[in-house]
Amino acid sequence: LSGTMYVAKGRLRADYKVEGNGISSTFHTVVYEDGSTYTWADNIPFAEKGVLNLGDASTEANLFSISRCRRVWSVNPSLFVLPANTNFVDRASTVETAPVETTEN
Repeated sequence: LSGTMYVAKGRLRADYKVEGNGISSTFHTVVYEDGSTYTWADNIPFAEKGVLNLGDASTEANLFSISRCRRVWSVNPSLFVLPANTNFVDRASTVETAPVETTEN
């Protein structure tokens, strides 16, 4: 995994390349200040959306603290615009839960 992360005005973007089992793909993740997150890939059909935990002790909250610091980065605002005509699948709806086992007494 290698890539670049951009942080500005309470937003975060990561562009990263994932390689494994002879396959390589470039992914992009945009996270907004409210915790909504969108991830998509360039060369495979993958587009998900979800919500991050921005509680005080979370890693994500710490990243957003960095993005709100007084230092000004010159980041092109278009980096935080989602790709047009992309249908993002809600990550929560794709999570499968294991059946609960019950025992009779």
